[in-house]
Amino acid sequence: RDYDIIVSKEYLSKGDKVLFIDDFLACGNAGMGIVDLCRQADADLVGMAFLVEKAFQGGRNRIHENVPGLRVESLAVISALGDGTISFAE
Repeated sequence: RDYDIIVSKEYLSKGDKVLFIDDFLACGNAGMGIVDLCRQADADLVGMAFLVEKAFQGGRNRIHENVPGLRVESLAVISALGDGTISFAE
């Protein structure tokens, strides 16, 4: 799926500091969308935070490949799902 996000220049401007907070980090699509919005606005993306990260889907790596050094934090990191079980990273 594709979703369009539009933010008025009135709300996101050059030099603004942005902390992106979301519920899930999976493939990194929402995070990369925010990266793009911040670049277009010349705003400073200072970090991302997620409640749950599905590490096996590679979103964190995708974000770090595009924004090296960006701080990305997750409250819970799931390393695997299968057979009715959830495995959490240490």
